[in-house]
Amino acid sequence: MNEILQKIKLALAEQNLSQAEFAGIIGFSTGMVSNVLSGKVKPSRRFILLANSFIESKMSPGAACKKKREFPNGQRKVPLIRWEQAATYAPEAVLSEAEVEWLMMTGSPGQETFALRVEGDSMIPEFTAGDIIIIDPTVEPVSGHFVIVSIEGERRATLKQLIRDGGQIFLKPLNDRYPIIDVTSRPLKIIGVVIEKTKRYA
Repeated sequence: MNEILQKIKLALAEQNLSQAEFAGIIGFSTGMVSNVLSGKVKPSRRFILLANSFIESKMSPGAACKKKREFPNGQRKVPLIRWEQAATYAPEAVLSEAEVEWLMMTGSPGQETFALRVEGDSMIPEFTAGDIIIIDPTVEPVSGHFVIVSIEGERRATLKQLIRDGGQIFLKPLNDRYPIIDVTSRPLKIIGVVIEKTKRYA
């Protein structure tokens, strides 16, 4: 373990990168990087994997400059997962860049943030098939939020608008062709709140 930490510190020194810049590159908070490098916190498998990938990419000063342009401070990668994965998604389970597609986000998305590609037409016109939505599981859902929900007995998670009316809970599709779902008495898990939407054309 000490060997990987020493390699990280050496790579940062050689490339003249701060801990904050390194954190932005591998998608962890500056505080987490600081705690890991100081030995206060044991790094996760994902941290080690991404750190090793970072170290291996530093073959020349030119590569370092390119890496910094590709991952400027204030950006981090977010995994684009499948709908089948959403119901049981765990950030620590995403171990390899080869396993999923990664998206770059600006701002300060949480460590548990992930993305999904919209499917179907139940949420048109606001969400159309192919749109990319960013979900933060740490945001407290309130009535009116667009949420990703896992309903007991259903294989896939779903995107709907959360409606709370008194003691009742509904999942509302925006497309009038689909019925509003009363989930007041149904076991369900709100996986996260949609915080952003992007659209790709190519």
